[in-house]
Amino acid sequence: MAKKIDEKKLVELVEYRLKDVLLNLIYDIAENPASKAEYVMPKCISEIYGDIKTAYTKLADLFEKTDRAEFEAEIRGITDKIVKSAVNINRYTSFNDALGQKILRMYKLEDISRVGKEVPLNNGRVAELVKGFVGGLEENYESSFKKAEIVSALPLRMTRERFDDYVRRGTKLLIDGLPEGFAQSSVSRLKDIFYADCENEFSADIPLMYEKLKATEESLAELEGEALMEAMGDIDGNLDALGDMYGVLGMYYNHAMYLNILSLFVVDSDFIFGDDMVLKDLYFALKEMITTGDESLKEDILERAGDEISDRFDAYRHEEDKILKAINSLKSEELDALDDNIKMTLNVSNTINSMYLSELDEHIMLDGKNDADKDKAVDELVEYINKITENMANVEKKRLKQVFLGHIPTPMSNDELCEYCGYALDGINDKNISLMTYSDIFHILDEDDEDEEHEHHEHHHHHDHEHCGCGHEH
Repeated sequence: MAKKIDEKKLVELVEYRLKDVLLNLIYDIAENPASKAEYVMPKCISEIYGDIKTAYTKLADLFEKTDRAEFEAEIRGITDKIVKSAVNINRYTSFNDALGQKILRMYKLEDISRVGKEVPLNNGRVAELVKGFVGGLEENYESSFKKAEIVSALPLRMTRERFDDYVRRGTKLLIDGLPEGFAQSSVSRLKDIFYADCENEFSADIPLMYEKLKATEESLAELEGEALMEAMGDIDGNLDALGDMYGVLGMYYNHAMYLNILSLFVVDSDFIFGDDMVLKDLYFALKEMITTGDESLKEDILERAGDEISDRFDAYRHEEDKILKAINSLKSEELDALDDNIKMTLNVSNTINSMYLSELDEHIMLDGKNDADKDKAVDELVEYINKITENMANVEKKRLKQVFLGHIPTPMSNDELCEYCGYALDGINDKNISLMTYSDIFHILDEDDEDEEHEHHEHHHHHDHEHCGCGHEH
């Protein structure tokens, strides 16, 4: 049974993976994803890159030490900075998105005011269409979000008590079955989605964006036509830039994981460098570039590291496939019977692979306290909403609450939703708002039944170089 796994080949594969991690780190640091940005990177993000480069220069000395606690604490500190910046970027994204929604609403109303005079109102017909639509949906979790879109398209017509109860029940549906830490992180994210209170960080991290947003917000009532379109264009540009910033942070998170892997599993310099003069030369060439600031060899480092990543992957791909095939063919009792050294090497290999493929999004969502009380977290969300809206004008308060209901599954039954739809439509006393609401509802009803593709922040490891062919989504 154990003969199916070649221990020597397995150890070689682990060595290859560790060298691949170092090569990816060399390539990524030399390239620096932030260097391609068409805007000035926030200071907090630039400082993280500086911290990563500093940690990189310590690796050769670190490999000679057995006590690496101080270095690993340094990497945890870098990771904490990355997470803090990423959470702020998410807040800035919510802030821009909320302002964009407000501008889009103004644009829709302006557009409708030009054509709406000839269009008759028919609340009953719209309510009937909604009834037919929700009745045709399957009773599942995804459908509760589709129904939530309809609720969110309707002007809010709930008492505070009913809204609080709706949010409690909807949020509990959202986090039901999730681990406590993940549930807590989800509820924290909902707070920012409702209202991102990030003024201080915004002005410190991205001052130019902050000033322009503030000016747009203050002059919003005066904007119309082309000015509204221009403001929406600015918001789109902000969201693109923020998405790029988040992507850079995702890459820096990878770098922190690479540093952590090397600290945990490289036993000494001879293990990682040995007679591998190419890897050793690349490591010290980049270290020299960082310490002296002389980038004359940057392109040479990138080309050589890139070639090494591709060539070594091609060389080891066949062996890796064979070993994985052998492992996957073993039954559980055969796995248990493997030699202890093979088991340990397998565990190391799996841990390296898991850390290598770790994502910033996943880290943030799993970063919540595992002993957190879900009910308490939900209550805190409701309290946050009430505190934020306490001194707001009624129109603004209702609009924020209305938009938010699209982000949690609806706890309403079909009958309750249809009744609320008719009630909310009949409560509108502005024809243009009625027509805009019709338009928003028709848009939801006309959408394909296919699952919507939600935008997410991807990151790419360099080891594939577009011809990896290993079947993993890197």
